[in-house]
Amino acid sequence: MVAWADSAELISALIRLQEDFGFRLVIAGAAEAHLLADRLANAKPSIAVIYRPRPWPMTMETLRAVDNATVILYNAGVLLGLGSDGTANARNLRWEAGMQVAQGLPFHEALAAVTFNIAEIFNLPVGGSIQLGQAADFLLFNGDPFSLQSRIQIVAAGNYVECQPKQR
Repeated sequence: MVAWADSAELISALIRLQEDFGFRLVIAGAAEAHLLADRLANAKPSIAVIYRPRPWPMTMETLRAVDNATVILYNAGVLLGLGSDGTANARNLRWEAGMQVAQGLPFHEALAAVTFNIAEIFNLPVGGSIQLGQAADFLLFNGDPFSLQSRIQIVAAGNYVECQPKQR
């Protein structure tokens, strides 16, 4: 079950429900999840969090939001994904991941939070390696994928590949 919850009180109530009934739970939004990081990490079965980064508290339910919430969740051992609240802002997700790196989240974990961890959270197949002659889905950037200055150079989806012309 995926439940959208920002306040620590609502997240706590969801943890209690999960403890009572034992279902698989994913908390989305999770503005105040860092306040319950240890409970989330120690839940059986484990509870994953898809954190929606935000620059400041936006509502009464998010007054205790902090910039380094993903670092706190990661350090506690919570399976962490990054998400947005809609498709209109999904294009900003790689920069949001970069902001989390600036807050102290390890680069590899920020990358996993927008790729492998999301696949794991939703039980999707996870790819392995890129091999000659095999279909692959990937993006190739001309620098740090979380940087505002980096541009996509190659898009590969299955057997389709598109390359951007070299800019002079």
